[in-house]
Amino acid sequence: MALGGVVVAVVVFLAAMADVSRADGKCCYAAGCQSCNPAGNWCDNSQANCEGQCHGTWCPAPPPPSPGPPPPSPPNPHCKTQVVAGALNVSIDGKPTMLYVAQSGNATSSVKPSGTSLAIEYNARMYFVDRCIETFDPDAFYKFQLLGKTLSYTVDLTGIHCGCVAAFYLVKMPAYSSSQKPDKTKCDDYYCDANNVCGVFCPEMDIMEANTAAMAVTPHKCDAPSGLHYNNCDRGGCGKNTKTMDNVYGPGTSFTVDTTKSFRLAVSFQGTAELENIVTTVSQGSASFQIDHASCGSYLGKLTDAFKAGMTVAISSWGGQGSQVSWLDVPPCPTSTNCAGTGTLTFSNITVADNIVEGQGRL
Repeated sequence: MALGGVVVAVVVFLAAMADVSRADGKCCYAAGCQSCNPAGNWCDNSQANCEGQCHGTWCPAPPPPSPGPPPPSPPNPHCKTQVVAGALNVSIDGKPTMLYVAQSGNATSSVKPSGTSLAIEYNARMYFVDRCIETFDPDAFYKFQLLGKTLSYTVDLTGIHCGCVAAFYLVKMPAYSSSQKPDKTKCDDYYCDANNVCGVFCPEMDIMEANTAAMAVTPHKCDAPSGLHYNNCDRGGCGKNTKTMDNVYGPGTSFTVDTTKSFRLAVSFQGTAELENIVTTVSQGSASFQIDHASCGSYLGKLTDAFKAGMTVAISSWGGQGSQVSWLDVPPCPTSTNCAGTGTLTFSNITVADNIVEGQGRL
């Protein structure tokens, strides 16, 4: 065959192969699709050439993957906003943890966190939140998991006298309305408690309500909720008070714990499947005494669901006329003694650890 004949035969063969590619190919450059002509003679990466010249199916490139939620912001020890007064370092299960101190929407005095210490002026209330927020957020309240745990702290009450109340307690925030939505309440900060202070009920555990003369530890159960909303709670609670105990707590060296000096409080929430007992140990140096709630019996179990859901720590300093606070400190305080409203309350070295009452061993 002459050379010209060979060339013609090759051209005819290539044209036939091109027709096959045009008929069967898919014009796309995305993963999983095949170009209609790998040699690049027919497709120029356009839908017109794909469908018109190659008789293929256009497969556009897939959209880029969603970036997903942004990573959490790193802890900001310098956070200060109209809500957040600053950050406090605590210890949770042996891990240093930074929490933010949010001041109550209706407080008229300030809270001042610094390192591991927290100072609270009279008529202030605060909560721990898990992020640096600009306004109150119902999802931001830090939920302490305390069932089977011991929470402890050092407290200085030397400026908190008769008629005044220093409170460190747990509440099941945020508040929820009967429509099952978070409720800012009349306090404008989602606060709730067992005494309906801001217009919404929720379970409450008063770890400490105290002044230099007396201290009460009081769990408050609630009726079964309707969804997330509580219609009623036990305002009185199943409380224990040092004023019924002989010489364990008060100002001066004649007491086991001298409240003119700082002391350590550790509260142990016993049980894992259910809250079975609450044991509070108050210590100062080598001296200590305990408050045991075993006599509350099945009452404590009514708080189990709230503890499993997680409780928010609230701290406040308040007071009034002596007659208004008689449930706490009369006697030993006279009913005629009113709160001076001038002392500063200080907490430090807040710790959550395994279920051990400090100085008493494992429970």
